[in-house]
Amino acid sequence: MPSIRKSTVLRLSVAGAILLAGMVAYPLARDSWQDLQSRRAQEREFVAADDLDQQAIVRALLIRELAMVVPCAPSVACPAPVIHFDRNTATLRPLSGAGPWTAYEVRSALPMRSLVDTGDASLPPPLRELLQRLVQRSAVNADPALPGIVYVSDPALLPPLGTPHACDGPRGPMLVRISRAAVQASQGMALALVVPTYCDRSGNTWVARLQRNGTQWQVVE
Repeated sequence: MPSIRKSTVLRLSVAGAILLAGMVAYPLARDSWQDLQSRRAQEREFVAADDLDQQAIVRALLIRELAMVVPCAPSVACPAPVIHFDRNTATLRPLSGAGPWTAYEVRSALPMRSLVDTGDASLPPPLRELLQRLVQRSAVNADPALPGIVYVSDPALLPPLGTPHACDGPRGPMLVRISRAAVQASQGMALALVVPTYCDRSGNTWVARLQRNGTQWQVVE
């Protein structure tokens, strides 16, 4: 029986080791590539609203606020408040934050739970998670240029809220802040945090759901 050289055995061993390593590494590399592609697809599908969409979303939400009637008593309607719209987006930040806009942030606290009902199967989790991230970032909304809306770009121009005489007069002031919207591109659906605050600092923070209609957005919830 012919003898096998040690060098041949070594080469065969190295080749076998390389083949085995390839067999192990290929599935891992394939899974990693698929995960990367999946993340990229999700990043394209769930996005922060661009400037044009954000302007249309803001206008739709403010038009809704303008159309609402504040009840005073049965069958009696109060005069509509003067609506001030903050150029800064609605954000949820620590109460200890300081700066020239601190007095502006009448509703600022870190979210302790999801802003949106996690049991709502009609809302994809990535869309909810994106909104949760967006409301913790500072951004700026453009002037909606709507009659009846006072666009405020300086905290010194904001009327006092929650002071003893803030609600004096027939039309008390009201502040509205709107977050940057989270958008699901393929479905034309968006979520935005809306923070209305009345002269006595009362209000009802809520998450609006909107649907794209051509170049416009409609509030559906």
